[in-house]
Order: sequence, then structure tokens, then C-alpha cells
Amino acid sequence: WVIAWDHQQHRAWLIVQGFEPSLNSQQYELATQRSQSVKARIDAVLFDRSTRINHRPLQNLEPPLPREALSSAFPLEGYPHIFSNFSKVEFQKRVAKIIEYIYAGDIFQANFSHRLLSPTTTHPVELYLNLRAKNPAPFAGYFGWDDWAVLSASPERFLNVSDNEVETRPIKGTRRRKYVPEADLLTRDELRESEKDQAENVMIVDLLRNDLSRVCQPGSIRVPQLCS
Repeated sequence: WVIAWDHQQHRAWLIVQGFEPSLNSQQYELATQRSQSVKARIDAVLFDRSTRINHRPLQNLEPPLPREALSSAFPLEGYPHIFSNFSKVEFQKRVAKIIEYIYAGDIFQANFSHRLLSPTTTHPVELYLNLRAKNPAPFAGYFGWDDWAVLSASPERFLNVSDNEVETRPIKGTRRRKYVPEADLLTRDELRESEKDQAENVMIVDLLRNDLSRVCQPGSIRVPQLCS
């Protein structure tokens, strides 16, 4: 089953299939049962969210994290209950190594990141709704199961394949929102005129064009928008 959100129409669709049984009537019955099960789970989460009243502050919680995760975790400066899997010194060493690879011509770029760990008692659905309210990313997603959940808030599209066409929308260069219209306009112009950000954007577009050329028909790759 899949919950699909139509952000333009502000509607949600529950898509359920009755695969496995061979008879159409059995497939319809199984799909109905699955849809009712999903709806019951959603209703339970919404009820729990509306009736929960005891929110303990995050700083009063003991980190309910796996021991092996905390064994190599380092508190962030100013955020004692958020942990990174890199120390500041080790992170800087890795960045220096990446720069060496670039100078040597071994790589063009590297997406180097670190994992952040933080305890919370917030329900994953509630956390996702808060995330959507503060950061309505166009390619956000939620995938939850009984004892785990994956929340995504991506501003860029990695790949979309539809009707035998492949689309990618990379982003290079960002600026913090000012929440003042005039200041946002100045920040937008600064980003648009940044030679560094333009160069990075052109670079990633060239790399993706090269990657897509390996699987797409010759001459079919187009760039309708660049640095827009």
C-alpha cells in the first residue's frame, strides 16, 4: 500500500492492491481489508497525537540509542543531546583528504556527510508533520513501519522515470531564508549572481548528462532550465 499526496489539490490517496489471490472478487476483498487496516493505523496515530499531553523536554531524556551507535558518537557543540559519528578533528581530516583527491584528479566532487543521532519521544508522524510545516520540501516523503520510520525532506529530485522518460533536477547553491520579502529578494539575487554556485551547478549538470547518456537514446538529453 502507498499513501500519495497531491500537494496542488491538497488531497491524499490511499492506493492498495489485492495481489496474491487469483479471483477478482478475492483481490477486491483483500484490497478492502488492507485499506481498512491502514486507515485504522492512521486513526490510531491521530488519536494518540491529539490526546498526548505529557511532553517531556528533550534535555531531560536519556538517549535511548543503541550502545554501538553511542560508542563512536560525539556531542555537537552547543547541542549536548545531538551526536555526530565524527569528531570535529576527524571530520576536518576527511575533508582534507577529499581535497587531495580533487587536486589529484581522482574525483570531481564528493558528497561527504555525517550521521546525527538524537533521542526523542515524538511520534514519527508528528515529527514529519512538524517538518513539513517548517520545511515544505517538494520531494519530502514518509515511510513508516511497526518499530521504525524513514522521514525525508529533500529539496531536489534525484531521478524520476515516467513514460520511458528520465528526469533529474540537481541543486547546487543554497541560501538561508530571511523571512522578510525584501531581504529574500536580495539573497536570491546574490545566489543567482554567484560565480561559485553557478560553476557548481553547471558541473553537476554536466556530470548527470554524462550519466544519463549511458542509458538514454543518443541526442535525447535536454537541459530546459539551468541555474534557475
